[in-house]
Amino acid sequence: MKVSIIIPVFNTQEFVGVALNSALAQTHKDVEVIVVDDCGSDESMEVVRSFSDERVKIISNGTNRGSFYARINALLHATGEFVTCLDSDDILEPNAVEIFVKTAQKTGADFVACSLKNLHEDGTTESETQLKAAVFENFSDYANFRFRTKETQHSICGKFVRREVFLRAVSLLDKEQRLSMCEDGLLNFAIFCFAKSAANLSEALYCVRVRQSSITKVRTAERLEAFLRDYELVLGEFVRLRKKVDARIFVVFYEQVKFEIAKCKRDVARAKKELGVAGKVAFLAAKVRFLARRALRVKLGV
Repeated sequence: MKVSIIIPVFNTQEFVGVALNSALAQTHKDVEVIVVDDCGSDESMEVVRSFSDERVKIISNGTNRGSFYARINALLHATGEFVTCLDSDDILEPNAVEIFVKTAQKTGADFVACSLKNLHEDGTTESETQLKAAVFENFSDYANFRFRTKETQHSICGKFVRREVFLRAVSLLDKEQRLSMCEDGLLNFAIFCFAKSAANLSEALYCVRVRQSSITKVRTAERLEAFLRDYELVLGEFVRLRKKVDARIFVVFYEQVKFEIAKCKRDVARAKKELGVAGKVAFLAAKVRFLARRALRVKLGV
């Protein structure tokens, strides 16, 4: 089975070589690695071009358009039966694709998710998301699992998706949208509109590098306002697509992003030194409402 590994690259010259090495060192050798040049300002692409492996394909976004556009752009060039995404500062375990392939072949799943672990700047690692191994032969069972699960895993990384399903998913979306927050959630939501079966793996096959300089760690008022716009845009997309997806999936994604919007509004006000009593009360009410609704669906399935 041929597998496409998609790596968007933007200003990660210190890490991209390690990420690319982890993709090329897979024990499952039938891979193509599609590197997307997102037109950064450092030497990241020089590092990529130093690799002579014929399995590496380089395409360009033309200008800096972000990882959302880059992943869709790469998907349109992919030829593998399945696709997985790797951020250019993260790492795939050497047997990740092999385990993904064997699981997909054994179960017939359209979508396979693995557990994740974090790699900190001091070299230590810890579990980020620990899944229990499970096979969901129909998507209704998977939707029920997500509905009854407290923790969320909206990252598109650590996922193995049938390319046909992924292509149908992105056909629903406007790839020109510039998103720097919640783009993974939107991609997952769109995939869930078409996936017919799924599987979870307990193995942590994907390593997320935790960097304080990451764009999501920057908490200026301007950046937080951009995050807020992204969340609100994605929430609107969930509403637009809600009839195409299982209602339980919609509830999980919608309620999570609604709460993220409430947090972001609080953080914007705090960054501007404008967080008053009314803002604090509004956030507290949103938090209580979110936690209560989550408890009801997790414990009682309602």
